[in-house]
Amino acid sequence: MNYCFGLISEGPSDQCVLRSILSGYFNTSDPSTTPLQPSIDATSGKYDDGNWDKVIKYIKTENFVDAFDNVQFVILQIDTDWVDSKEHSYEIQFEINDTSEARVQKMKSFLIHEMGNDLHAQFQDRIIWSIADRQTECWLLPLYASTKTVNCLHTLNQYLQPKFDFTINKKEKSYYEKASKEFRNRKLYDKSDSFQESMNTFLIQFEKVLPGRLICEDQQDDTFIP
Repeated sequence: MNYCFGLISEGPSDQCVLRSILSGYFNTSDPSTTPLQPSIDATSGKYDDGNWDKVIKYIKTENFVDAFDNVQFVILQIDTDWVDSKEHSYEIQFEINDTSEARVQKMKSFLIHEMGNDLHAQFQDRIIWSIADRQTECWLLPLYASTKTVNCLHTLNQYLQPKFDFTINKKEKSYYEKASKEFRNRKLYDKSDSFQESMNTFLIQFEKVLPGRLICEDQQDDTFIP
């Protein structure tokens, strides 16, 4: 294994948030990750294009299968807001009264269907589901405000503008690194009420599947044992 975590996400900004969370949860300044989708172009050093549709398409490719040769775990990130706000032909829909938990579970079931039950059965113990109900920005919002799900991007920007003199409307990677910096604080993870519900669902998976199982070749100490 070359890396502990391979990252599949809608975009580079989501990977910034994931790296901040991994850094804080596992108390390390440099979590062992590699970008799978979007990946980094070897020639330009820039990220390839990414979005929610590319996540769905990626998990149906040989590249997805081959990724498990180089990473111990794959973190699969996607938001739920596209289901209601984007035109698409995928067989997934939410009901108006669906809870956050229900939306996340429906998205997980949908992704399993898209990748195929056989493939999921083969790698299910090595897939970590990072499904942000509505938007990844909803995970960031509790770092700045008491609300956790209402108009997350707009509300978050109202706090970021005076604090950092920027907003994150344009998905600028460096802005997300600053906005998610507090996730790097290990003490934050001692109280689960600090986070949005779907982020707690993500973190619980570390407790269930990771302790004692990280065998990444480039980790020579116990940095990644929580």
